[in-house]
Amino acid sequence: MRVTDIRYLMAREVINGEGYPTLKIEAQSAAGQKSESFVSSNGFLKNEIACYELKDKDKQYYDGRGVGDAIDLVNKLFVNKIIGVDSINLSEIDKRIEKLDKTENKRKIGANTMFGVSMAIARLGAKATGKSLFEHLRHFAPFSGPGWQLPLPIVTLLSGGHHTGNTFDLRSIGIIVNRREARGQSRNIRESVVIAAKIFHELGRVLKRHGFDPAVSSTGAYLVGIPEVETAFKLAQTAIIKAGFSPRRDVGLCVDVGAVPFYDELRHMTIVRIGNQYLSNEELTNLYRSWLRRYPIVIIQNPFSIEDEKAWSEGDKLLSQHTMLVGDDILGGNAELLKKMTNSRRFGGVAFQPIYAGTVSSAIQFAVKAKSLNLSRIVSASLEETPDDFIVDFAVALGAEYISIGGMSRGERVAKYNRLLELSDLLETN
Repeated sequence: MRVTDIRYLMAREVINGEGYPTLKIEAQSAAGQKSESFVSSNGFLKNEIACYELKDKDKQYYDGRGVGDAIDLVNKLFVNKIIGVDSINLSEIDKRIEKLDKTENKRKIGANTMFGVSMAIARLGAKATGKSLFEHLRHFAPFSGPGWQLPLPIVTLLSGGHHTGNTFDLRSIGIIVNRREARGQSRNIRESVVIAAKIFHELGRVLKRHGFDPAVSSTGAYLVGIPEVETAFKLAQTAIIKAGFSPRRDVGLCVDVGAVPFYDELRHMTIVRIGNQYLSNEELTNLYRSWLRRYPIVIIQNPFSIEDEKAWSEGDKLLSQHTMLVGDDILGGNAELLKKMTNSRRFGGVAFQPIYAGTVSSAIQFAVKAKSLNLSRIVSASLEETPDDFIVDFAVALGAEYISIGGMSRGERVAKYNRLLELSDLLETN
């Protein structure tokens, strides 16, 4: 057995940031080097395109969300296929993993099971080569251009959406700090994070002054019973100004509408509830145009259901000159599906969670395909996170344009911001 070969692989159950079970994968090489990964989850959010998360069905144990079946698969099936393989050869390992489940949505063994193992082996391979994780991952990703581009963080300020039980109808409102100052000088990522943090804390004070008592959402953002979307925009804009920055010139707003679940199959159109009204394609597009005239919105994510070709076509004509329309991770990290969707729908960017691809190699292929289609890439954290900061190294390795971690509170979110700051110091300062 070579010193870089995998000698040991084991899964165990741990708890994620929402207090539900998830997988911890431990791996070790013949040389004694060790790695581990913690798997994120999207909890109760499900769709028919994104990859399946394998959970137990015992309602008496964590409401049927245990991961005992996934642990058994890793400790028996995966061990037999992976022990003795060179940890440096991530592509070969991921091929072996993908052969274990050839179903389209990973319904046999689950994307959480597959990606957890793939992450742990990727880390082990990096240690075996003596490289940082982001350097090791770039080896498997075709990349053009010199140096390293760190992703701009999209920082979530306000969480909403129907799944929160909140009256604020959008999924989230966030901010993105412009790479360049008004004087034309470039900001590094550390400077962007400092500005975003200042605005984030200022918003907390603004909310309290307006009589709100903000809680913290699962994504680390403020969760507030704001009665209207426009009120949320105004409060966010006020926080930007109070923090000493100029809306649009220094900081833009990023809106996640969360329109994916609201496709009316009978009428073949997107129907989204904003306030007390259900809006059609045309009404939605007109609403977005009115927002763009009044607020510094630079990204609209999930403006229409991904199934709604007509809405995306019309939206591109009327909106894309003023903002970037982003397709969501409902695409499931599937590179072929992405190509098919972009043939009939026009959007400027795609947000995706690497776990949806099933393996690290497949997630890399998805990101590379998006780049080849001239799409900006937003690497996104999950709804139920862990302290694992893998997605930061992944985003840096792929030269992703943006990373969406969440708000600037909760330890599982802060761990990722801290890794981003660490890489900023390493790659931008030096």
